[in-house]
Amino acid sequence: MLIHSLFRKGLDADEHLNSRQKADRKVYDALLFSWYVDSKNFTEEIRPLYAKLLAFPIRYFTPTQLRDAAKARLERYGVVTVGDLGVLLDKDKKMDRVALESYDVLLKKIGNNEYFFGDQPSTLDVIVYSHLSLHLYAKLPHPNLSIILNNEYPRLARFCNRMKNRLSSQPINQLPDIDLPSVFTGLIKSPRTWFTSSEVKTSKTEETPQKSEAQIKFERKRNISIFGAIVLMIVHVVWNGIITIEWDDKRISIL
Repeated sequence: MLIHSLFRKGLDADEHLNSRQKADRKVYDALLFSWYVDSKNFTEEIRPLYAKLLAFPIRYFTPTQLRDAAKARLERYGVVTVGDLGVLLDKDKKMDRVALESYDVLLKKIGNNEYFFGDQPSTLDVIVYSHLSLHLYAKLPHPNLSIILNNEYPRLARFCNRMKNRLSSQPINQLPDIDLPSVFTGLIKSPRTWFTSSEVKTSKTEETPQKSEAQIKFERKRNISIFGAIVLMIVHVVWNGIITIEWDDKRISIL
């Protein structure tokens, strides 16, 4: 939001960057548009992807928060305004032009070389590949960036394929969908943990096995983690206005 405010005041925080650095920024911005502002891509691919990767309950509000942040960042290009529902008119064409500008800079830099500084990859090659691979290989309903790279910038597409083959000689296996554990999923799947403090001991004389030092440390860390997660969740809810607390002289109201 700070960057968004600077641009509204006519201040460019990136004016000191060189052409290659600005190209990197525009490549990233083009990706943000493709993932978050293109409504079809977001609703059919990106949001479900976060639902698989994130634990409950953050899977339900994190994608929307990321989308809002992306829209605020992209407002400088005149392709989206905060609160936009993501309806595409000529916005996709405007953002395609932003991508073309960055691709032109990268194409000029790599020239006829296999990599940006000759015949061997460097850190720059890895950085550029990390951006372009998401443009080229992402399977989206509207694969505009992939189409542009394959049809209009085949040298950059070949560069990505070259880096892909070099970095991953073996095919990457897709992991099965998993439901990551969290405090909430743990409580839901094991309701008995809600009432562990009220369990009745069957025998007072029954000897409890001694716990090892490692077990004691593990349980202590686990309890601290659970307590920390609950505190963070409460802070998030209050901070974002989901719940507001009003104080007066006689009572506390939660809205």
